[in-house]
Amino acid sequence: MNCGGASQGLKEDPSPHPAIQSWLDYLLVERGLAANTLAAYRRDLVALAAAVRLKGVQFPQQVQIQQLKEYLQGLMEKGASASSQRRRISAIRGFFRFLVLENQLDENPSDLLVFPRQPQRLPRTLSLEQVNRLIEATSEDHPKMAMRDRAIVQLLYSSGMRVSELCGLRWRDFQTDGKYPLVRCHGKGGKVRL
Repeated sequence: MNCGGASQGLKEDPSPHPAIQSWLDYLLVERGLAANTLAAYRRDLVALAAAVRLKGVQFPQQVQIQQLKEYLQGLMEKGASASSQRRRISAIRGFFRFLVLENQLDENPSDLLVFPRQPQRLPRTLSLEQVNRLIEATSEDHPKMAMRDRAIVQLLYSSGMRVSELCGLRWRDFQTDGKYPLVRCHGKGGKVRL
């Protein structure tokens, strides 16, 4: 998978600018953001820093709205989806807002960035027949694993749980002592669902 700055032909800096690292540390400790979100934000900001440095602009002190718009325009021309653009803008805005709050910058150059519209799409769902075929297929190759695989498929389908949420389940998340069994799911943003 090709993500962030790599899609722009820029090498990812193994150690980000100290201001980027400071913001990422803040997001981890104070906001509890997920590792995948932090990694995406890191890639986005390292790519931005490399892009503006190529134009002779000192990062982050000399970055202006025009450089940010040019950077985002370049991403759009390379086919970045609306959701990818929105995430990048979110990272950029959050980063520069943090620098202003930490008195590292006087102004936030990203204040005027506008999020692109994201088309509203309903998720595709499986038909009952497709679900039944999927459940039946779990026992064909490895009969010993069939019960586990069936439970996984049924849990994903019946709950709408994400695969990453399923992978994060622990024994303590299963409650079987009541009238109905419950599964505690730790979702995005630290939200818990039953």
